[in-house]
Amino acid sequence: MYFTPRIKYVGFLSGEKTLKVKWYTPEGSLSTGNSSPNGFSQSETYNIMTNSNTLTLRGWGNKNKGHWKKGTYRIEIWYNEICLKTKTFTVY
Repeated sequence: MYFTPRIKYVGFLSGEKTLKVKWYTPEGSLSTGNSSPNGFSQSETYNIMTNSNTLTLRGWGNKNKGHWKKGTYRIEIWYNEICLKTKTFTVY
């Protein structure tokens, strides 16, 4: 089961932007995988369009239903070493 965050942005100019994401477990540990960049869970380059202001990011998880255990998770979305948004969500 994958969670796929979406960000609403204001002020980005058109072009390619690299966004990095940090996914934290309920215990506060950073979730990482084999292709995770140092200090982040994932990094992806997106093509930003000025006529749009929302972007769906790549999901995090795996095919197994039990990947997400109960608890409150935190996600951070970063651009150019600045945290754009932090959000928590709870899995019951």
